[in-house]
Amino acid sequence: MAENGQRRLLPGPVLDMPMTRADIADFLGLTLETVSRGFTAFRRRGWIREPTHGRVELLLRQALMELIDGEAAPR
Repeated sequence: MAENGQRRLLPGPVLDMPMTRADIADFLGLTLETVSRGFTAFRRRGWIREPTHGRVELLLRQALMELIDGEAAPR
């Protein structure tokens, strides 16, 4: 998704988020609050920025990749 944003010349690796946080929570079997806390934690760490509704900019993509790979412990 990030590469798609780069091809469209959006600033930084940007993800268009077609799903709302409620949709993401429903899809993953989580509560809306859990998903929102996750986004807030990523923002506070400086890993992401949400420049507009429905769009997420990846600021520290490597940190997110390490979290996915299990190399970084969430704080």
